[in-house]
Amino acid sequence: MLKLIMPKYLKVLILIVGAAIAGGVLVYSVYFNLPRSEAPNGKNDNPVFCTMEAKLCPDGSYVGRTGPKCEFTLCPNFKVKSTSTLELPGFLKGNITIGPICPVERIDNPCKPTPEMYAARKIFVYNQTKTLLVKEITPGPDGSYKADLAPGVYIVDVAHFGIGFARGAPAQIKIESGKTIKLDIDIDTGIR
Repeated sequence: MLKLIMPKYLKVLILIVGAAIAGGVLVYSVYFNLPRSEAPNGKNDNPVFCTMEAKLCPDGSYVGRTGPKCEFTLCPNFKVKSTSTLELPGFLKGNITIGPICPVERIDNPCKPTPEMYAARKIFVYNQTKTLLVKEITPGPDGSYKADLAPGVYIVDVAHFGIGFARGAPAQIKIESGKTIKLDIDIDTGIR
């Protein structure tokens, strides 16, 4: 029996060439199986590459892509009523007041909340059963806030600190399409 003796470098060369051919076949098959966009001549000859697979919606949820042109599905804030109309979100707005800030406040030198104090009192919007946080709202530097929400029933609460309490929260609200609900919250810090 004749035994074929092959130098070691030739074996390595054969392995490299074989791997290159297998890689080329794999790249070729993947490239020609990619989704294509519709060309003007009616043929699908341009590859489509989507940049993101998910989009963050205003209510904190995510939606994925649909269709051959990488469109995202509608966010939960916008529900289709019929084939031609969208149900628009409603709005929640109001003001937060915080006080007292100082143990002794003089008329000629009142203690006023700082923008940081307002920002620390975040507003939390939960679903109707308070099992899911739908939105977190940071009040502006003057204590005002506004947010859009999908129509529905929600529970609104604030971040509670120390010995104080909040009047106006928690509260149950009903958001209707295109309408604004006003909810003012008064935070008593407990300082006396």
